[in-house]
Amino acid sequence: MVYLKRYYRFHGLQEVGNPDGGSQSEKGAIAVTFDDGFGDNYRFAFPILKTYGIPATVFLVTDALDNRTLLWMHRLAYLVNACGGQAVVEAVEALSGERFRSSDGQPSMRALRERLTCRTPPKDRDELLNSLCEELKTWPEQSVEREGLYLTSAEIKEMTQGGIAFGSHGVTHTALAALSGRAQMDELRRSKRVVEEVAGNECPYFAYPFGEPRHYRPESQALVHQAGYECVVKVGGGWNPAGKAAALDRIKVEEEPLPAFASRIEGISLRSGLRGLRGSPPVQ
Repeated sequence: MVYLKRYYRFHGLQEVGNPDGGSQSEKGAIAVTFDDGFGDNYRFAFPILKTYGIPATVFLVTDALDNRTLLWMHRLAYLVNACGGQAVVEAVEALSGERFRSSDGQPSMRALRERLTCRTPPKDRDELLNSLCEELKTWPEQSVEREGLYLTSAEIKEMTQGGIAFGSHGVTHTALAALSGRAQMDELRRSKRVVEEVAGNECPYFAYPFGEPRHYRPESQALVHQAGYECVVKVGGGWNPAGKAAALDRIKVEEEPLPAFASRIEGISLRSGLRGLRGSPPVQ
């Protein structure tokens, strides 16, 4: 954050995402975002953001608020860590009758995750995970210490008062590609309503769960805006061109030393700048 504050300019996400806003055309404009609503956003990130006066937006998965439940992908991750990926894949194959294999015929967690993420409705996915827990005799809900894993309503209210904005990341962290149009709208509206109730402010922000193009449908963008969201973000790898009104790309912060991070950011900036010579100037 010190490095970014020295060389770039921080803005709220809505300023950067507003094609009519001044910061959208400002070179070097950056917005900070966090996904899922983990408790460490409050314990570790919030004090740093306050110290340096940096605005940020946290995208909440509303089912996880106040540590009410363990999100499905974290249940799966626990099973993999506890039992091993091969055991998990083979157990799912036995339960579902489907095969999840790599090109060399080995059990593939990647193929299984893709199936659960993009092509399995929440009800079917949760039923399969419940059966998987029974099959493996391993129950994440009984083993994982959930207190402090996700943000609480009280922490969100304090962060809101400290200048942090909150957006929606869905109700269940389900890729919109796995949902019908009606189910997508239900996720979008219900999560928006809960975020507004907890944060006490309007919620104009939405982050696509998982965030890559295959994770949402062609009609999803229209549904997102019908649900009342004004600023939408997804997974990407470069700066956004000035005036961009569709879903904004984001640059992932990797676990790497500061020199590597700085080099990567500057490299992305240089490539975007060269592309910008052919059109609109790039904006971070």
